[in-house]
Amino acid sequence: MKRLSKWYLRTAVLLASLFSAFPVLAQTTVVTGTVTDSSGTPYSGGTILAQLVLAGAGVTGQPVVTVNNTQQCISAGQGSAPCKLPFTATVGPVSLDSTGSFTLTLQDNTLVTPAATQWSFTVSAPGVLPPVGTGPQSATPAPITISGASMNITTFGLNSSPSLLRTPVFFTASSIAATLNLTVGTAGAGNNFINISGNSSPTVTLRNGTGALGGNAVLDLGTSSGIKAAFFQGSNVCTSTANPASCFTRPVGRFVIAAGATTTQINTDEVTASGSIFVVRDDSLGTALSVTCNTQSSLVLGTPRALSRSVGSNFIATIDVAPTTNPLCLVYFVVN
Repeated sequence: MKRLSKWYLRTAVLLASLFSAFPVLAQTTVVTGTVTDSSGTPYSGGTILAQLVLAGAGVTGQPVVTVNNTQQCISAGQGSAPCKLPFTATVGPVSLDSTGSFTLTLQDNTLVTPAATQWSFTVSAPGVLPPVGTGPQSATPAPITISGASMNITTFGLNSSPSLLRTPVFFTASSIAATLNLTVGTAGAGNNFINISGNSSPTVTLRNGTGALGGNAVLDLGTSSGIKAAFFQGSNVCTSTANPASCFTRPVGRFVIAAGATTTQINTDEVTASGSIFVVRDDSLGTALSVTCNTQSSLVLGTPRALSRSVGSNFIATIDVAPTTNPLCLVYFVVN
């Protein structure tokens, strides 16, 4: 009899532990999505935070959810189902992967008391510092009613988050003339000048790094004004998967750090002693570079950056951890 009593006792303890292992949840919704800015740049390395709201504000008091699972109700000491159990009204922040994607498990709003609640999502990203980027960014789209077994919320405002990068301006000489009403002047051999009508200072010069007006034209705002700027046609952007990457006179380019490597040398005579060199990750450059870009998280690989420079010759781009399987796709900007 004592052995039987002990067996019943052990069985009861085991069942109780099993019941307590069930999460105190009703039917939850698996929420997925991808956070990008309006140009498609992912909020790689960012976070997303979910908060239960009522009429746009935080819920006052303890929210509860209706549970129809008898085992969960008994485990929570609420007797038979259905019962109402409390839950946490804030989930996260959860890290976004290298593509800006995430997965959350949230309570179904249709089962929550008080009624008419929604979930509000706040996304943030460390961003890229100016002048290449716009710095740290965050956004909170309109609250969303979450329900069902699963729900993708990408199109509920997460795919139009604030821009992370300042986009270079690409255009041809004819589009410059049409937009700014420029008149074409003349200059020495190998140089082509375009002057803004009615504006004598500064002179705007369109010149080519190879000495002939074509696909490699640079718009330069003269030195007398103390302002220098460059705008590039698409063909003037260096594209290379080699190491070293031969980019010659091009201050902007696409390149890779190969799988298993942590550095790439970029040969460009645009490197100066005091200029700024920006290196930015761009996982969407696979087609332009004819490779499959690495998608490992930046939290694993680290932040790409310029490691060293040789004036008038080259600079070395580096990453903390070598990418595996596929090369890391990158963009560089040299600002002098």
